Amino acid sequence: MIGLNFRLYVLLSLVLCAATAVSAQTCPGDLTGDRFITRLDLQLATAELFVSAPGHVTNPNADANADAVVSVADVSRIVTLLGANCRTPTVTASRSATLTPTPTATPSRTASAIATPPPATSTATATRTITRSPTITATIPPSPTATPTIVCAVRNVSIGTTNAELAASDCQRLFQNAPRYTDVYQFVGTPGQAVRLDVTPTGAPPMVDPFITLVEQNGQFDRVDLAPPAEFVVASTKPYTIYVTTKPLSTQPFGTYQLTLTARPCPTPRVINPVAGVVAVQGQLDATDCPDTANPVQVNAPNPVDLYTFTITDVPQNIYIEMQQLLEDGPDPSFSIIGPDGFEILSPDALDDAVGGRYESDAGGRFLALRPGIYTIVAQGGMGPYRLIANTPLCFPKRNLTNIPTDRPVVCGNGPGCPGTLYGDRAKSPCGAPLPQPGAPDDLPEPDGTADLYTFTAQAGDVISVELSVPADDAHLFLLGPESAGNPIVVEDDDGGPNGAGPDAQLAATLVRAGKYTIVATVNSALLKPSTDPTEPDPGDAFAYTLFVQKCPVTGALQPNGSSNPHIFAVGECQGFGGIPFHSYELTGTAGQFVTVTMTTSDNMLDPYLRLIGPDGRAVENDQDPFAAPTTAARVSRILPTTGSYFVEASSLVDAGSIDLTKAPAYTLAARSCPVTTLVPGTVSGNLQDADCDLGNGRRADIYGIAGPGSGAQLLNLLPPANTCTLGLTAEGPQLPDQQSCTPDALDVPLTSSGRYGVIVAGAQTGTRGPYSFPASNCPMSMLGLGETATGVLSDGSCRGADDHVAERFFLRGTAPLVLFNDGLSGTLSAGFPLNSTVIDRFGPVSTDFSFADDGPSLLAIPPNLGLIVKISGANATDRGSFKIVADPAATRQ
Repeated sequence: MIGLNFRLYVLLSLVLCAATAVSAQTCPGDLTGDRFITRLDLQLATAELFVSAPGHVTNPNADANADAVVSVADVSRIVTLLGANCRTPTVTASRSATLTPTPTATPSRTASAIATPPPATSTATATRTITRSPTITATIPPSPTATPTIVCAVRNVSIGTTNAELAASDCQRLFQNAPRYTDVYQFVGTPGQAVRLDVTPTGAPPMVDPFITLVEQNGQFDRVDLAPPAEFVVASTKPYTIYVTTKPLSTQPFGTYQLTLTARPCPTPRVINPVAGVVAVQGQLDATDCPDTANPVQVNAPNPVDLYTFTITDVPQNIYIEMQQLLEDGPDPSFSIIGPDGFEILSPDALDDAVGGRYESDAGGRFLALRPGIYTIVAQGGMGPYRLIANTPLCFPKRNLTNIPTDRPVVCGNGPGCPGTLYGDRAKSPCGAPLPQPGAPDDLPEPDGTADLYTFTAQAGDVISVELSVPADDAHLFLLGPESAGNPIVVEDDDGGPNGAGPDAQLAATLVRAGKYTIVATVNSALLKPSTDPTEPDPGDAFAYTLFVQKCPVTGALQPNGSSNPHIFAVGECQGFGGIPFHSYELTGTAGQFVTVTMTTSDNMLDPYLRLIGPDGRAVENDQDPFAAPTTAARVSRILPTTGSYFVEASSLVDAGSIDLTKAPAYTLAARSCPVTTLVPGTVSGNLQDADCDLGNGRRADIYGIAGPGSGAQLLNLLPPANTCTLGLTAEGPQLPDQQSCTPDALDVPLTSSGRYGVIVAGAQTGTRGPYSFPASNCPMSMLGLGETATGVLSDGSCRGADDHVAERFFLRGTAPLVLFNDGLSGTLSAGFPLNSTVIDRFGPVSTDFSFADDGPSLLAIPPNLGLIVKISGANATDRGSFKIVADPAATRQ
């Protein structure tokens, strides 16, 4: 389900730009620059066969066999290299222009949580991450040297006829590894219309064997090669690129022709309501239907589709869809499902294509919908009649867990825990498994899987601990709730069992609002269904499991500026994620109050991990103290956004391993509240003294606050005073930069809401005292979405940063599920002056010039979006001129 990070900005920019740059480091076969050879590199290498001019290598790393030509031999070579690692062994965590930090060691299990922020009204606990934030050493390679390439002239076309000629003056491109003279067109259509492309030979000499390639940037497909006439459905107002040439094996490369574009409206999707009961619709796929937006077709080989939509309001919701074949020579049923976030959540090849039916070719499947919104069914498979069935089979919780103990798991039967069995027989296990979520672990429940649901009621601050053991398969857990907030996903886990031994799943979370919660117990496999053949009876799969659930109340209250409280983790307390103990503490705060909480220990079994969770479920978390040398300490700080109850969750870093609770590991927890001074951009003056905010280790700090804009976005930029370091506090919770220590370098904090933001200015040493001053600027920042383009001018009137250099600033963002489906964000820059731009993510700034890309875990979390900041500036202080920034479009079907 998860979309490939198919970044074809090289392909698209070749049509628009006169230069393409090469990677600063050579790793044959690595086209993405991440120093690994993956299937993404294989796909990009295949694209290079199309965009490379004859005798010229656009990306040197595409020439995997080093013969100075990009050919199918290089693609074959990359296939043999898949999985290879050409990272420099001595580099532990470096960042290049791709902004992808080198990951820390991956634990033997995955205890990942959904990174999608909950709705503003949700009280879902923000999700836990099990990997330590990598230390970023900004190892920036030298600016790559531009490599020239042939650029095809582009003609704009619309509905109608265009007369043209392929001639020796046209540019050439590789088609199936053969150079062909090519005409290039750009077309913008009306969404929802099907456009037919005809290429008709005319005049003398006429074109022979016309051939077209269609390239799109709407997230439906990348490029398709077609013999005209062909048809495609317009998905958005973004332009399509049309290449017209002759077939690669044709001996006649030239000739005159007419390019004709005609349009017809596509049928409106049919609205169905399976929630109200079983829906059975008889449909007919024929030539009046349009093709799928993801699959342009040759007119003589149509592949029509019918579209159906349905709305899910309450989740979790059990959904079953089946497409039946009615005639032996009718369509071979196949369908995909587009989720409420606009991307494909279920593809045809993931479905069971033999669920029964007269011809044993029916397609069908079920799933547990965890997101409300509009779902779209794309039904296809050929010409002829079919039947579509959709319903919401009853899926009641197996048990409502009451009186859950605080010192041991609940007992549902004669033995420990709650025993159960997952069946392939839908009559015995009516609930489907959740579909994979963007940003989730690699091991995911397969479509048409099986799940059991359990519910329980919790009080605010309760810690819930859940473990699922399925000896026959790989267990998977989801925690949803509360029901009053729409049952958002709180956390999920796969293979997080004790000591990471698997296949058990284990999780724990602090629940910030009272209410009803749901546990989804499932496995990653789709269980075999009972046989329908009486000659070969088979009852299907039956996987026994045991569910262990424990609920621990708030450990105590935490008072800011009170005494440090010693605590121990004891046997019998709530555990999660590989045997890590959890405690929760209530902290009552007021809006605008600055609070910093520390967790320290001298016990080498513990690696402190802290989370400060707000009433809305958003959290700031850390396993380090940014103001102390890397030790067994953790600190979280925040300017509280609202008045109410906050919860501090104390645990240990999952990467450090399970904890032996029989040895009663001890820790100390302390909270401090400090005054906040309003930050006014300009020259900010202060004075570090003994009476200032005590960071607990002799260091002193001043806290500054600034209100975000009521509308639009701004970027706060400052240069820390000498002998100090700074840390940014976002209104959403996370600190910036998200690394092991505060930064002595320039600090950038995006202000994207009307909330309260902050900056901590701390002395670099324990004895740092005295007056200081520093420059701070607050500049407007333009918003840029996926697939959008912006142009501008860097001038003397552009806003000056704290370094007194002018820059233009953009916040590139998209909704978290869509960005995670795309594995991040990317784009390109071009300008009429030398660029020395900066991209800023959660780890801080890194230099870039002509292109950038960043993965999901590194992006700034600004709910409901993930994003990054691009500061466009010149290589020299006097550089001025026009520029363009292009955000790569989102893939939704790839």
